[in-house]
Amino acid sequence: ETNPKSSYTTSNYQYQGKTATDIAGWENLDVATTLWGSEWAMPTKDQFQEFLDYTEGSYTKYEGRWGMLFTSKINNQSIFFPAGGHIDGTEHSNHNTCGNYWTSTPQQNSSSHVHMWVYGAIEHYIGGGAGHCGASVRAVTK
Repeated sequence: ETNPKSSYTTSNYQYQGKTATDIAGWENLDVATTLWGSEWAMPTKDQFQEFLDYTEGSYTKYEGRWGMLFTSKINNQSIFFPAGGHIDGTEHSNHNTCGNYWTSTPQQNSSSHVHMWVYGAIEHYIGGGAGHCGASVRAVTK
């Protein structure tokens, strides 16, 4: 969804029970496109996987915030992803210990789960996340 809410639940999730499709670049569905314009999109599951394949990450504190610092295996440039956790209902979980970032790709055979990139101090992976939860988005340019 493209607007923040005071509570993130299945009962107020506008797509609960609806057939999901990849929303990368869809105005009014892709939060990056909606807020920043047509040059931006949420990354797909495959784009996030490619990013993970070509970088090395380390859990660290950067400018006072915990998160993952990823360095390219190709050009040695780095990018930092803050550990913002996620919100389920009104509870903010895993702040400063885990990063949860949405992809635009729905989980196969699910009407309520979307692929999410999750990381912590020990591991990171791409798995299914409940679509009603609040989580971070790291936009990419098209």
